Amino acid sequence: MSIACRVHIMPSRCFKFMLGSMLLGSVAVGLWLATQTWLPLLWRCAMSFGIALACFFAVWQAKPFLRPWTLQVTAQGKISLTFAAQKTVPVQLLPDSTLWPHCLVLRLQDGDGQTWVVLVLPDSVTGLELRALLVACRWIEARAMGIQAQESQNFFEQ
Repeated sequence: MSIACRVHIMPSRCFKFMLGSMLLGSVAVGLWLATQTWLPLLWRCAMSFGIALACFFAVWQAKPFLRPWTLQVTAQGKISLTFAAQKTVPVQLLPDSTLWPHCLVLRLQDGDGQTWVVLVLPDSVTGLELRALLVACRWIEARAMGIQAQESQNFFEQ
């Protein structure tokens, strides 16, 4: 059985809904705070500004998760990442990636040291693609752990 797969990852509707709900709730709290006359004006302005700043940073940090990606895994375990500009970059899976059955947070790094975080949720891909990507990533991670264990064993034998 081969681990080779090609997966098109679309932005998650659940993630967009969750982000939108949090932003809407933050705006509602900010508006509520602005109307509370028992608070001093300086406090109301400072809290509303803080909430607006937090909303801006939330959207700015979530921007990479809101674009489509394509991951291609070869039978040898090599991963290439293609993003919206049709730029393909060979990457490797970092050990601190999260590989859960229904949520993959893939931390990928290219040869120049640039790191990408790719969020894969069940509504981002089809069920078969999610399973194939999960199996491929676990295989790559297990193989990397085996190589590290072999290197540490060789180090202690010297």
